[in-house]
Amino acid sequence: IDDMAQTGDGGDNETVELRGRDGQSLSSFLITNQVIRQQLHDIALNQQAQSLLGDLTQEQVDRANEAFAEFVEVSPGVYASSEISCFFTSNYDDPTQIDLEEFLRYCPIGTGDCLGEEDTEEFLAVMAQDNIWVAPERELHSPYDLPVPVHRYPRAEVSALLQKYAGVSVEELNWDGCLYVKEYDAFYNFTSDAGPGFFPCAGGQIMEDSVLLWSKPDENGDRCELVLRKDGSRWLIQSHHTIYER
Repeated sequence: IDDMAQTGDGGDNETVELRGRDGQSLSSFLITNQVIRQQLHDIALNQQAQSLLGDLTQEQVDRANEAFAEFVEVSPGVYASSEISCFFTSNYDDPTQIDLEEFLRYCPIGTGDCLGEEDTEEFLAVMAQDNIWVAPERELHSPYDLPVPVHRYPRAEVSALLQKYAGVSVEELNWDGCLYVKEYDAFYNFTSDAGPGFFPCAGGQIMEDSVLLWSKPDENGDRCELVLRKDGSRWLIQSHHTIYER
């Protein structure tokens, strides 16, 4: 909230500008009610008390992009989806709202953990709950009878990843749409391509206990916003949104 001008006799009317968190001007209002005007002043003072530390420097933006890289080198010349890329595959106000099915689609936990010939019993347990590949004309005896790999995501490892970057456990998320086999305590999918989430940071603003980051608009004018919150000595992902240009 920014005071723009004093108008009217004795300056008793005030124009107030409301801005988005990214600094873009949204609209201005002429305030004539003194009570409302004082309340707006109090809000503005409270915001200042939260210590807006300013915009990210280019060095900080570069460091953010390094941390948010969608692919990482897992061995010489071999790249795979990064852990953090999973957090950019859905929109949420709170980490407990993460779309777990999309989160796991290209999750690196399952990249090197595919069912093999020795996992036939587990494969058949997965097929017993699957409604995609099971068909009368298809005989399924082992994972190699499918044209795609069967990725395994142990629940404990998924929970550890969520806790590492967002401070939540998998039990706090909605599992609807996920293929989970209780007997093996793991999630499964059949992803055969590579398409991790990404967040190319273009700028941001720092507060005492949070950071708002944003990306550059794409060719359609759409952009993303990412909020991090401070938790002791570490920063956790709080929300991620695609802002669509209408």
